[in-house]
This record gives sequence, C-alpha cells and structure tokens, in this order.
Amino acid sequence: MKKVSFVLFPLLLVITLVAMVIFRSVPSGKLWKGYSVLYVPVEDSDETVLSCFAQTGIENVTCLSGQYLPVLYKAHSVEVSMIPFNPEATQYLNDRENYFYDKSGNYRLYYIPVSEKNELSNCVNLLRENGIDAGVDLSAPYPWIIPVLSVLFFLILLFLAADKIAFSLSTFVFVLFTLCFPFLTSVSSSFIFMIYFFSISSLIFRRGLIDYISKRILVIFLGILSVISSFTQSVMCGFMFLLCCITAVLALIFYYDSKKLFEERKSDFRPVLIRSVYFVPKFNGSERVVFPISLLLTVICFTVCVFFMDSFSTKISKLSLPSANVSSKDQNLTDLEDYARWQWEVQSFPYRNINIESDAKSYVKFPRYSEVNGKIIENYDIASFNESYILNTTEEINELPFNAMEKVLLSQCEDGKNITPGFTVSVSYQLSIFSIIMVAVQILVLAVYFVKIAFSRGGRR
Repeated sequence: MKKVSFVLFPLLLVITLVAMVIFRSVPSGKLWKGYSVLYVPVEDSDETVLSCFAQTGIENVTCLSGQYLPVLYKAHSVEVSMIPFNPEATQYLNDRENYFYDKSGNYRLYYIPVSEKNELSNCVNLLRENGIDAGVDLSAPYPWIIPVLSVLFFLILLFLAADKIAFSLSTFVFVLFTLCFPFLTSVSSSFIFMIYFFSISSLIFRRGLIDYISKRILVIFLGILSVISSFTQSVMCGFMFLLCCITAVLALIFYYDSKKLFEERKSDFRPVLIRSVYFVPKFNGSERVVFPISLLLTVICFTVCVFFMDSFSTKISKLSLPSANVSSKDQNLTDLEDYARWQWEVQSFPYRNINIESDAKSYVKFPRYSEVNGKIIENYDIASFNESYILNTTEEINELPFNAMEKVLLSQCEDGKNITPGFTVSVSYQLSIFSIIMVAVQILVLAVYFVKIAFSRGGRR
C-alpha cells in the first residue's frame, strides 16, 4: 500500500493541477460563442470605426452598416420588390437592427470573431486615440477578492496547525482551486474542507481516526453539502472540486506512509502515540479562532459576491447587451425561426391569394411556365411552411454574400437547437438562487457546528 500511495499521489496531483488549469473558469463578459462585441457611443462616426478596423487588419466585422437584405434573390426580382409592401417582412428587418445597439440605445455594437482578438485589442487602442470611448465585452475584471481570502485563510490555518506539513500538503490544492474557479461556492466549499484537513492533520497518526470520522454525521453532511454546492456553479467546477478532495486524501496517505517509512529506516525504535483521537484536541485547541475566522471570511465573500461584485466591474459591465442564450426570449430580438418566417413572407407574399387566410399561411402555388409543342403551358410548384422548409432556409444562411447577423445567430446553435436571444449585462458574476441558498446553508451548518464543538467539553469532542 505504501508503494501505491507513492505513485498515485504524485500522478493524481499532476492530473489535478493540469485539469484545473485547462478547464479553469472565471467570470467573463463573453456573450457570444466565437465572437467579441465591440461597443462605441452612437454619436461617434461609423466611418471612423470602420476605418480603424481596416487599419488594424480586422476584416470579418458584422455591423449594422454592413447589413443588407438576407436573401439570395436578385435585387430586381418580384420577391424583393414586394418587401416594402409587406408589414410583417419589414418588422423583421427592424427587429434585426436591435442586435446592433445596447438596450438603452446609447452604444452601437460590432461583432468580431475571436480569431481576430489580437487585432481587436489594437483597434480599441486606436479608437481611443481618435477620441472614441470604445470597449469590448470581454473586459471582465478577475475577482481577486476570492482567491486572496482563500490564501489568507490558508495562511492562518497553517500558522495554527500542529503538523504544518500534513496540513499544507493536503489543502494547497483548494487554494489553487479557488484561483482557477473564483466563485462563491468554490470558496465556501474550500473553506470547509480546509477546516476538515486542518483537524485531521493533527490526528493522522492517532488510533481510531476512521471510526471517529464515520461517527460525525454533521461533519459528513457538511462535506456532502459542500460537494453539492460546488456543482451548483457548473458540472466542471463540481468535478474539479471532487478531484481536489480525492487528491487531498491521497496527500495525507502519502504523508503518513512517507513518515512511517522514514521512521522505520531511521532506527529500530518506533514511537507510538498512545492517546486516541477521542482524547486529544481536534483543532489543536484553536477552534475558537478557526471557526469565527472561517465564518467571517465566508460571510465577506457571500456579501461581496451577492451584493457588490458589479461595483468591481468596468463601465461596460453595467450595459445590457444582446446575447444568444438567456432564460427567456426578448421579443425585440429575432431568432432563426423568425428568419425562416420572414423568408416565407418574402417568397410567398407575391403569390398568395389574399382573400383566403388559410392559404396565406400554410402553402403557396408558384406559377411556372414551359413551352410544349410551341405552346406556353402553365404549371405550379407548391411550397409549404414546415420543418423541412425551416431547415432548408437555415442551411442557406451561410450562402449569403455578406457578414449577415443571421450567420452570427446560426453559429450559436448547438445540436440543431434554436437560440434564445435577449439582453443581459456584458460582465456579470453569475449566481443562481440555488447557489446562494446552498452557501447560506453551509454558513448556517458551519455556525451550528462551531457552537457545538467550541462550547462542549472544552472543545475537545
């Protein structure tokens, strides 16, 4: 078993560190997959902005001035000629323009592929040199307060720990976890497990440790609650936290085996700790310091994240910008189904029988003429507005000969699902109600455990 821990711990430690770096997640202002959103005040010249794009080598810009009729018909076709006379068709074009303004209408928006992010940074600097107060939705500030408080708590516990090597070896992964996943649920769960391993580090060589842990129902419940809490932020965050917990346990086993092996090789005399875990202080006699500090720091994180995180953001974080996926659709923004209906309106409007309402929405006959034996014969192609029509219309979007907004919308679809467009803040510290409730319950249970352990029998049980 000793050899197993010597192999497993370094291997899992490397895997954990690499995985956290690769899959790290931080609050971000990114609203569109594969695109950055540049904003400029509406009063600033569009020509100047486009000129700065050209000077910095940005070519694939989706902007309002670059939008045309998103159809493959010729300009002089009857379908295009009839668009101004169709109110439903013109309404779609008006709603599509909302993608190029923030909700207040004070900023004009440009969509640039993330592949040109280096050029975009240069463009923003050039725009500011030209007196244009431009910015990008990716300018989310990193919430340093979370990892800083995590490091502070780690250092306090390290100072109080009876076995500093055991404690630091098992808990530093939680500090790195909050650095890679700086969220409220991350720091609250990490604090609880730091306290766990702070307690265990002083008991690791005592008899009855496993039996002691298995009988602490409140401790087990709090641990399970912390793991569940980490999953409320994201599935990846939860799995990374579980990986950190397993790594921390292996770290203690590795330390225990290493110290035993060192003592065996050092001399024939092997000291034995006679007193079991039930007869020694569980927190090195410092529980009245550890728990109040942990509660205080958790409450500080909770307060900042829930009430004040936006105050650390830039000006753009207060703007409400269009986004492809929100909880409910904003009726002022179009989606791909709206585009398919618009295409149907454009295609069918010139050929409808306006006197029959059902005919107007279900199918339409397109007249076709051919010459047979010297005579002109009239035939009809019948088209229906159905799922097949919507699919074919969506597939034709990439054939549009300009950087259409519909191409941006199509790029956001996953597994054939339509988008849910709406307005949202460009930089937000996303906290679900469930996450807030879970952290609040953690704080409450931690407070109960503190009262129980700190004021019963001198804090030894």
